[in-house]
Amino acid sequence: NMKLSKPTQPHYVRCLKPNVHKVGGLFQTSKVLDQMTYAGLFEAVKIRKSGYPNRIELKRFLKNFAAVIPDERRVKAFAVCPTERAKASALVKLIDAESKGSIKSGKDVFAGKNFVLMRTPYYHAIHRFRHEIMKIQFEECIKSRDIARLRSVCRRAEELELKFPEAKLAQELLMFLEAVQNVVEVRVPKLTSIQEEEEQLDAKEIFERFDYEKGRIAMQLNAKIGPIAEELGAGNFEE
Repeated sequence: NMKLSKPTQPHYVRCLKPNVHKVGGLFQTSKVLDQMTYAGLFEAVKIRKSGYPNRIELKRFLKNFAAVIPDERRVKAFAVCPTERAKASALVKLIDAESKGSIKSGKDVFAGKNFVLMRTPYYHAIHRFRHEIMKIQFEECIKSRDIARLRSVCRRAEELELKFPEAKLAQELLMFLEAVQNVVEVRVPKLTSIQEEEEQLDAKEIFERFDYEKGRIAMQLNAKIGPIAEELGAGNFEE
C-alpha cells in the first residue's frame, strides 16, 4: 500500500556470513573481516565520522538542552521562532552564549529539517555543559529543601533520564521531605487526638501509646534520611 509506505524511511541491513560452510556455531573472523572490507563498511564509518555522526531529533534536542538556558532568555528567543528547526538554531546560539566561550558551535552543529546534526567534539561538549548546569540547579534545590522546587527538578530528571548523583540525592531528599510533611499534616494530628478517641485510657496508657507512635514515626523518618544524611550533614531526624 503506497499510502502506508510513502511517509516511511528506508533502512538497509547489511548481512554478513559468519563462515563459508553455512553451519551454526562457527565464526571465521578473517572471512567476516573480508566481507566488511569489500562492502565498504569501514570507509562508510570513516566518512560518517568525518561528517556529522551524531543526530538528535529536533523535538528531543529542545527537550534535552533547553533546560540549561534561563527561562526568561529562552522564552524571549523562542517567541520569534515559528518552527522547531528555528528554535533549535536559536538554542545552539543561546548555548554558545551561556557557556561563555567553552562551547563554540561554528560548523560543528547544524539544525536540519528533522534532526540536529553534530560532530563528536560538540556532541560531548554540550552533554558535559548540560551536566554541569543541571548539577548546579540540583544543588541549589537540595540546599533550599523546598518541596515544590525539588518536585520540579525531579520531574525533569525523570523526563531527561538523568542519572548523576545530585539527581538521585534530590529524589531521595524529596521522598524524605514528603514523609515529614505527611507526619506534620496527618500523623501528628492523629497523635494529638489519642486522648479524645480513647477516653477510657488513663494518663499513663495515653502517654505510653503516644510515646510508642512518636518513636515509630522517628524510626521511619530516620530510615528514609539514612541515604542522604552524610550530604545534608545530619545524622538523624532530630538533627
